[in-house]
Amino acid sequence: MAQLITEWDDEAHTIMRVTYRPGWTWDDLEGNLSIEEEMLDSVDHRVDVIADFRGTRLPPGAISRLPKIAQSPPYTHRNSGSVVMVGSPAFMEEVVGLYKRLYGQAARLTMVKDLDEARALIANLRREREAAPPKAEASQTQPDAAPPVPDTAPAPPDAAPAKPDAPTTG
Repeated sequence: MAQLITEWDDEAHTIMRVTYRPGWTWDDLEGNLSIEEEMLDSVDHRVDVIADFRGTRLPPGAISRLPKIAQSPPYTHRNSGSVVMVGSPAFMEEVVGLYKRLYGQAARLTMVKDLDEARALIANLRREREAAPPKAEASQTQPDAAPPVPDTAPAPPDAAPAKPDAPTTG
């Protein structure tokens, strides 16, 4: 039995849902990335992702996996939108906090309690995105807000302001 189930959450194929089953491993996650990429490739519009972790535990090695996760399709694909985590294990909140500090594209990552809250959040984010001023104007008026993500391409990794405590590359 597959430990990760990836499917469309809506008929319009604007929300992808990845359900993590108890006992999932990092190998399961890595093996699932090609499925997620194929689904994102199959449409010509923005896709938000719901990652459902209810009833699961975070496998060991989360911190060392952050760089690979930061480069995965939900964050880097041209059609990728927001990522909403549902029912995350407690330790994951700390990992997500670290991830957001290290990787700019993680600003699109949010944690909620259940699927209804995830769907409502995505609907609200879409309304805000539609009503938002152009990107340059938004960054001037809301310097602490996450940059809006274009419908056709993800924000570049260097779009987030540099953090003094963040490691540098190169």
